[in-house]
Amino acid sequence: MIRFVVARYQENVDWTNGLPCAVIYNKGATPPNSKHPAVSLPNLGREGLTYLHHIIENYDQLDDYTCFLQGNPFDHTPRLEQHVSAFQRKLDAGQAVPGYEPLSKNIYTINLCYDTTDFSLHALLIDTYRKVFGRSKTDHTFTFAAGAQFIVSREAIRSRPKSFYEAIVPLMSYSVHPPEGFALERFWGMIFTHGE
Repeated sequence: MIRFVVARYQENVDWTNGLPCAVIYNKGATPPNSKHPAVSLPNLGREGLTYLHHIIENYDQLDDYTCFLQGNPFDHTPRLEQHVSAFQRKLDAGQAVPGYEPLSKNIYTINLCYDTTDFSLHALLIDTYRKVFGRSKTDHTFTFAAGAQFIVSREAIRSRPKSFYEAIVPLMSYSVHPPEGFALERFWGMIFTHGE
């Protein structure tokens, strides 16, 4: 089964009413317009802190697959329904599916240490990488899916201990828009695939 986790602020989330199993994490002042349960959270840490909250709170009872989405997922994933349906059909047919499936129309390849177009982002990525993974890198090329939306298996999440995710929380929980959130958006694939 796929559980949908939606990080919502003020977005209209009535699109979630067509989902079979979802939870809405609401950081806005108004209640979400969804038939699914809503959990109120402080408006901190962008979508990354919301995802971390769900992982940490549900670590021992995670669903087979979790689909993490923003309140308006369609900017980054206009064909969301088709992507998820194709993934579900493979599951239903017993076909092999990846433990981490990015959901974005834009997949980028970047280098951690040699992005000379934006030196502030360059420094942020290096610093956040060290804090998340516990070591420094001088060169690392990787891909990321813009928008931080993906399907991930229970096994891929649990391939790291709960303490790993708990250690990231302080990087995200001090501000509504912590700069580290932009780095974490780039790191989810490495986190779940050990591609660091």
